[in-house]
Amino acid sequence: MRKMKSEKAVGPDLICVKIWKCLCEEGLDWLMELFNFNFRTVKMPNEQKTSTVIPLYNDESDIQDCNNY
Repeated sequence: MRKMKSEKAVGPDLICVKIWKCLCEEGLDWLMELFNFNFRTVKMPNEQKTSTVIPLYNDESDIQDCNNY
């Protein structure tokens, strides 16, 4: 959690990284319990099954090289 960059966009839950960082251990414990519940019951909300990946070009030399995104 500490290594996450605060400037990242929010996900489908609309919770920004700064909020998770403010919650410290309590927030991390809650999140771990949520994930453990999902794994134990094999039930996961549809919102947790989806993600959007947007590749961003990082101004390296070759725009066709996948490593430059």
